[in-house]
Amino acid sequence: MMTNVAIRDIAKYAGVSPATVSRVLNGSKPVADNLRQRVEDAVTKLDYRPSRVARNLRRSRTESIGFVLDSIQNPFFPTLIEQVTEVAERHNLAVNITISHDPLKAARELFQAPLVDGVLLVGGASEADMPEHAEKFERMPIVAIDRAIDGLNFPRFSATNEKGAFEVVSHLLECVSVIGPKLAPRSFLHIRGPKNLSITDHRRVGTEKALSDSNVSEDVFVTEHGDFTSQSGFDVVSTYLKNSDLSLRLPHPRLIFADNDLMAIGAIKAAEMAGLTIGRDVMIAGFDGLELCTWVHPSLTSYRQPIREITNAAVEYLITMIDNSAPQSPNRDFEFPGELIVRSSTGGIQ
Repeated sequence: MMTNVAIRDIAKYAGVSPATVSRVLNGSKPVADNLRQRVEDAVTKLDYRPSRVARNLRRSRTESIGFVLDSIQNPFFPTLIEQVTEVAERHNLAVNITISHDPLKAARELFQAPLVDGVLLVGGASEADMPEHAEKFERMPIVAIDRAIDGLNFPRFSATNEKGAFEVVSHLLECVSVIGPKLAPRSFLHIRGPKNLSITDHRRVGTEKALSDSNVSEDVFVTEHGDFTSQSGFDVVSTYLKNSDLSLRLPHPRLIFADNDLMAIGAIKAAEMAGLTIGRDVMIAGFDGLELCTWVHPSLTSYRQPIREITNAAVEYLITMIDNSAPQSPNRDFEFPGELIVRSSTGGIQ
């Protein structure tokens, strides 16, 4: 079997001109049946595989999509990458994965190369790009996953963040209502995500609604910002417990909701180091539903995001944008309901 087979090799083997081979491969002009058969036999014998790059240059398409993220430290993102790749492969699309602290700049460079036909984007925008390039970006086939980007009206596909936070906090409050006593001051801690992120705002709104619906007074809850890492969750809870005016053990558990699972896992570590029993002295819950939640001890209660549904819909929609067949609708925000999974960290069963 030959390697790096070219059209001239097929032509020589079949005893025809390179132009005849090209016509057979591209179907551009009629070719006599006997010549076509000789070319097809040569293609099979030599195991010829056309260059994806050359083919796509002829079609003015790359048959690739970009997936640009600002980080992959959170296990949530590698899971997203795996799911996006799986969906793209069903459409015979390659995926160009780019990690950049300036996702919008990276997306623009992918288009300019051109290396991709469209981009899935996870991450924020640098201030330098706004609002100067807003109109240019919005003409590109770009779909945001998980987070909205200020100043840009990209279609966005995400979990129901507000509803999810509401369900998690309502569950935490139910853990107390079963026991009986009312919450003491500063006994509920919400570890929020980074400031200026849409998902942080949405989860804040859901949290506040659950507290309001349960008539929880403002002096009960404390809010601090983390950065979605385990270390930040650990640091926030360590400081919270150290500076608390209350004794570590209350007549009812403290409640901690972290905006993602990694911060919740850090919170578990800090509470354990302070001598608290998770699921009894303190109830801790997260958001994302990582597989990791089942492997930490105690297992973590979390709101599981429907990653498969989100990525499937996002890739499908991006393809319609690339083909200029996206539905004309004022709705650019697509949300998918997740599921609250109760585990040992809030007193449930593993």
